[in-house]
Amino acid sequence: MNSVKINKKELLQIVRNNREESAKEYSEANQEYERLMIENLGEAINEIKTNGRIKDADIYLVPPIDSSSCYDKIIKMLEISVDDVIELTHEQFSEYVLDNLPWRRYAKTTNQKYISRP
Repeated sequence: MNSVKINKKELLQIVRNNREESAKEYSEANQEYERLMIENLGEAINEIKTNGRIKDADIYLVPPIDSSSCYDKIIKMLEISVDDVIELTHEQFSEYVLDNLPWRRYAKTTNQKYISRP
């Protein structure tokens, strides 16, 4: 099968759910990122006060990724579409319905580093 036709309302709901899940993941990751940065910067300040320089402080953390604007673009395109039925290619189905977008995979990998911390 090369394409599939999907009810626009159903597709919109799926993409909105994917966006919501992504936003929740980002929020959780960002809270842990902020906590770690504050902790690491405190250690760096203490090290400067004690040793006059920073030796091993880990203050260069990769920040979490918020993918909301990417989902918003897809949602807006669907909202303004005059079609009630949307035809998706195999690739689009994988991306929009299964939430397997290239940027989503990168964001998920980055954000999971903070969410799955002990």
